[in-house]
Amino acid sequence: MNVSLKRNAESLNTSSKLLVGADGGNSSVRKLLDIDQHITAYGQTALISTVKSSLPNRNTAYERFTSSGPLALLPIGDYHSAVVWTQSPENAEALMCGSEADFLAELQLCFGFKLGELSLVTPRYSFPLSLIRAKSMIADRAVIIGNAVHQLHPVAGQGFNLGIRDVIELADRLSAQHAQHKDIGAGDFLHAYATARQRDHDRTIAFTDNLIRIFSNDWLAIAAARNVSLTLLDHLPFAKSLLTRHAMGFAQTLPSKH
Repeated sequence: MNVSLKRNAESLNTSSKLLVGADGGNSSVRKLLDIDQHITAYGQTALISTVKSSLPNRNTAYERFTSSGPLALLPIGDYHSAVVWTQSPENAEALMCGSEADFLAELQLCFGFKLGELSLVTPRYSFPLSLIRAKSMIADRAVIIGNAVHQLHPVAGQGFNLGIRDVIELADRLSAQHAQHKDIGAGDFLHAYATARQRDHDRTIAFTDNLIRIFSNDWLAIAAARNVSLTLLDHLPFAKSLLTRHAMGFAQTLPSKH
């Protein structure tokens, strides 16, 4: 694999046995490899900001499910939390166009006072939500991982966890391949990695996708079943622990030395 890099007026040409593209959702590596994407729009918009709370978050993440989509507050300090608020495009536009005071009042109303009074500490911004998957994880002596290969709805933070598992699987296999003095860019090696990751990708994406469709559905029967299920889950520690392990990626076996 030959790679040409440019920085300002400097150019660097190099070569490697394997190129790993871990450069995010707008991956230049993926684009240069001509790997297409499959995109499914959710018809929802994410509103992003950071808030300061009058009460400490105690390093706890909160996620509330509403009719318009989930609202998550993720701890980034004792009194600071990142906000990821899913809304319909129309509601999102109104919240973005309104004053910060109006935005904060709606946010407080939606989240409640579990963390006391909230105040904005960073500007608001928004982006449309879609499920985006690369049509291939691999190319000739190249592999893409993390958001370069999959971008999920932010519900339950599954995209980050899935990307971490991509890294673990690839690092484990590279270590074993190198220890056996085998080619780390060989086609059969990369194909085996992609096959191993496909099942986890499919399962996690299906879980996230179904979660969104269930919690964004206002049909009375589904809403009632959803509410009963959440109540039961809250009173069944074993079920709650199982769901938590699944969400964190511990439900499946992590790679072991080959």
